[in-house]
Amino acid sequence: MGSTTEGQLMKKNTFALTEAERTELGVFLNRGGTPPWLRRRVQSVLAMDSGPYGLSWSDRQVSEAYGPTARTCESWRKAIKEGGVKSVLSRKVPAKPRRAKTLTGEGQARLTALACSEPPEGHVRWTLKLLASRLVSLDVVESISDETVRRELKKTNLSLGK
Repeated sequence: MGSTTEGQLMKKNTFALTEAERTELGVFLNRGGTPPWLRRRVQSVLAMDSGPYGLSWSDRQVSEAYGPTARTCESWRKAIKEGGVKSVLSRKVPAKPRRAKTLTGEGQARLTALACSEPPEGHVRWTLKLLASRLVSLDVVESISDETVRRELKKTNLSLGK
């Protein structure tokens, strides 16, 4: 193994952009309406390019200049190597929601009907905690927070104060 300085370390997954790819990326930078996240990503990719017209910057240099982490830069390099430049020009949409919805359509309907009904005896009006506990006692849901109840009622423009 030869001696190398920190700036000369070999980068994994280096890539060289074609002239057409560089032109396509330039269009993203020059047109109006390009979202800032896409602009920074394109600038980062152009800086990482190790082709004849690229800057061949290290992940650390790109990170300092444009903001993505070094790990992100490495994953972009790998994605470009495997799937081409277009593979990093869009954000990935998660395949499934991060968390299942607490209330489905039927549960939302039950909540709305409950909120529009008379409050329990001893109460002047429904509170979020009362609604949440009633939904649980009616076996509409296994558990629910009063914040979730608030968000669901807000979607229906239902005001408990009127």
